[in-house]
Amino acid sequence: MIPETSLSAYMSQTPEKLQSDYSRIYDALKLLKSGNYEDIAHAAGFNDRNSVSRRLKEMVEAGRIEMTGEKKPTERGRSAFVYRILQLPL
Repeated sequence: MIPETSLSAYMSQTPEKLQSDYSRIYDALKLLKSGNYEDIAHAAGFNDRNSVSRRLKEMVEAGRIEMTGEKKPTERGRSAFVYRILQLPL
């Protein structure tokens, strides 16, 4: 079950804002090749790293990016999943 506050926050996003966030994240991953949510947020110029982690989940579900299966420490020493642009088979 999705918490009501999370659903409310998502519903307050305009389609244009979401698309802009997705594009910024995708472009950052093109430059980085791979990274955790903090790496991506920094490269894309986001102030709110947590909003990037939410968009990453949505982008994985949409088939635009994938989790590498690796984890990388955050600035606080916690493990965070590493993402990359979806590698399609040839």
